Amino acid sequence: MPIQKNEEGKKLREEFNEFLKSVNFKELYDKWKVSQTSGLTIDKALDQNAKLINAAFLIDLKPMCFQENKEMKGAEIELLYKFAKEKKL
Repeated sequence: MPIQKNEEGKKLREEFNEFLKSVNFKELYDKWKVSQTSGLTIDKALDQNAKLINAAFLIDLKPMCFQENKEMKGAEIELLYKFAKEKKL
């Protein structure tokens, strides 16, 4: 996730690094490291006033990120949503 090189970006980067300390990466990775992913979902319910986070992902890098039925899924996608939800971005 590219972060702007300004004070706001610095704060966001520090918050993201702190957030990463609480993430159970094995659990997240194991969730998406399965052959059948069509039933897997990501909680995308964010605050209505949520800020926009632009992120770029490789489209076919299972289990980290991939496109399925025109929807981006995977461990990285879920990680970003979890961060946004926790920080109320």
